[in-house]
Amino acid sequence: WSSFDSCDTWFETGKVSDNVRTSPIFKMMSFPGSEKFALEFGGEKGSNGTISVLNKSKKKWMKVYLSYMVTAPAPSKYPKMKVSIFKSDQPPVILDQVGPGYYGNMPVHVHVIKQIGMLQPGRTVLEFEQLEDAEWPFRFVSVALTNQDLKFSMGESLEMPTSSE
Repeated sequence: WSSFDSCDTWFETGKVSDNVRTSPIFKMMSFPGSEKFALEFGGEKGSNGTISVLNKSKKKWMKVYLSYMVTAPAPSKYPKMKVSIFKSDQPPVILDQVGPGYYGNMPVHVHVIKQIGMLQPGRTVLEFEQLEDAEWPFRFVSVALTNQDLKFSMGESLEMPTSSE
């Protein structure tokens, strides 16, 4: 990881650093029967909310990744979400809530990681829109900023960048 890379996760602590700020529609929740946590989007179809993320680099644009909860097999218990980078010409990203089918028809409840776009230095706002109603609210567990490509598949370890740039 470079000196400007960051990974803010609250999955095990329930505490969000000052690098990530949320609008009131996001609430910290704990998963029943565990000591795991997620930021939960308390909306319905058409609801909107924001988070702001701090890129501490003075000059470098950084890739931003979200780690969010999914279930499988389809249909997902979570809603599809659209994420846009505020005041950016980058296209919005759709977060598909159906987990990868690595386990066949076996039910799974896991988190996956997806690149949202590039963030300029300083604080940037990500806008969330809920695209459908679902049994459970949207939940995410971390935000990572890096210049590296993060590769992750179910059943494999996250490939950590080795560069020190």
